[in-house]
Amino acid sequence: MRIILPNLPEAQYFVHVLKTQHQIVQMPLWDTFQQLEDPETDVALVPLLDVLKNPDAFDILPHVALSLEETPFAKLAIQGDLLKIQRIGFPAVAKQEVLIMRTILREHYDIHPKFTPIKPDMSAVEGLLFLQQSDVSGDWVLDIGQEWYEYSNYPLPYAVFVVRKNHLSKEQIANFILPLQSQERFTDWNNEKGFSYLSPFLNDAALVGMDIFAEQMFFDGVLDEIPLFPIIDLKEEETEEEREERVEREEREEQESEENDELEQADDDGEDYEGEEDYEGGQGDSFNY
Repeated sequence: MRIILPNLPEAQYFVHVLKTQHQIVQMPLWDTFQQLEDPETDVALVPLLDVLKNPDAFDILPHVALSLEETPFAKLAIQGDLLKIQRIGFPAVAKQEVLIMRTILREHYDIHPKFTPIKPDMSAVEGLLFLQQSDVSGDWVLDIGQEWYEYSNYPLPYAVFVVRKNHLSKEQIANFILPLQSQERFTDWNNEKGFSYLSPFLNDAALVGMDIFAEQMFFDGVLDEIPLFPIIDLKEEETEEEREERVEREEREEQESEENDELEQADDDGEDYEGEEDYEGGQGDSFNY
């Protein structure tokens, strides 16, 4: 299969696992979503916001995602007083980052700067959002992922694996995600890389983080409604024969349970009866005396 992955260091675990079985194409994270228009693309790891805005056209793969508590590749650098900032410049592709940062600055710092898509020119603005740059400096440097984690208390599935509706079978999807689900394999890889803020799993914490993000985007007017997450359910539907077998098994188990309860009740009644005989005999002895 043809797999589109971001060229981020944090996404290299997926490359490490998938490269022997699939064709891997790497590019900036912010370009991956458009690749789903290519009929030759099978799976793409794309920003979460892109999927939430298009829930009817795409499905999210279960169990795996790029879940983060920090984003070294996305930072906001500010010159001067953070609380007096008026203008922030950002690359036009940084749509998800701008929305996250706007929420953080409003809710956490109580400031409301204007965001303007411009070229990196610090003379025109007090703050600048940088993508995939390691030498970010300023009087204040805010890590977008870390700020969001401190705000929400949950990791954010920053990017999720996506397929076009009905493009792959459940068996193909299950086979694709299976090697990515090994905790032991990820631990071995991450022991060398040291990404303490990274998880490749769409686990319960990440799902809560997804809920919080979607609710915030709805509150901010980015989404018209909170969508039902189009996460693929890999459970196979029962055949008629399987359903009949399940019903028979459940009825048999229920009957056995009732019979066991009746036997236990009979045992209890027998114990109570013997106890009453002893007690009455004791009363008789006491009376005769």
